[in-house]
Amino acid sequence: VAWAPNAGMPCNTIASGGDDRRVLIWSQVEAGGPWTVEQLGASFRVPVYRLAWSVAVLSVSAGEDSVTLWKQKQQSSNQTWRWTLVTSMADSGAVPAPPTL
Repeated sequence: VAWAPNAGMPCNTIASGGDDRRVLIWSQVEAGGPWTVEQLGASFRVPVYRLAWSVAVLSVSAGEDSVTLWKQKQQSSNQTWRWTLVTSMADSGAVPAPPTL
C-alpha cells in the first residue's frame, strides 16, 4: 500500500497491490466523502511487491524483476482521466558492477 502525496490538493489517493496481481487506485475527492476504486491496467503476470509515488507518477515493482511507471492522463475523446502506462523497465540478466578498490 502506498499513499500518494497530495501536493496541496484536498483529495486522498492510495495504491494497493499484492499477491492477487492487481494494482487498485483508491481515490477520495473530499475529506469524509466516498472512496472510488479503479484497477490499474490489466492484471500483472506476477505478484506486485512494491508501490511508490512521486508527485504525479506511480511506480509498480512486480515479481518479474520489472518496474512500470504509470501516470494519470486526460482522454481527449471524453475528457475523463485514466491511468496510462508511461514506461516499463526490466532487469534481465544484469551483472553487478565490479567492486572498486
